[in-house]
Amino acid sequence: MIIRDEGIKARILELIGDDYSRRIIMATIERAKTAAEISREMELPLSSTYRKIHDLRDAGLIAVERILLTPDGKKQELYRSTVRELAIRLQPHALELSLIPNEDVVDKFARMISYMREAAKPQQRQE
Repeated sequence: MIIRDEGIKARILELIGDDYSRRIIMATIERAKTAAEISREMELPLSSTYRKIHDLRDAGLIAVERILLTPDGKKQELYRSTVRELAIRLQPHALELSLIPNEDVVDKFARMISYMREAAKPQQRQE
């Protein structure tokens, strides 16, 4: 997927240029993780991890793959990178940015949306 919008390109490059953001994306390519897991594994402050996760979610580079409930009833979000690869190509008059989606995540979201659409359809009466 080639990114054509200059504003989106700039935002993605800004986030990828940030060490914490980049490490969070890389940590969540293979499997979903909680903010606490990411913080611990990447040796990042938890508050910074949450702030960067928020920025990455806003940019569409990570997403909540699923939500778990802890034994004490608290909600825990598990985050996963929506991007598997990113390529930057410099040309004489343009910068080309292309993303290869993390197919596992894309497929899960497509299935989830499909299920939600089916569930939202009015039930047909049998007469």
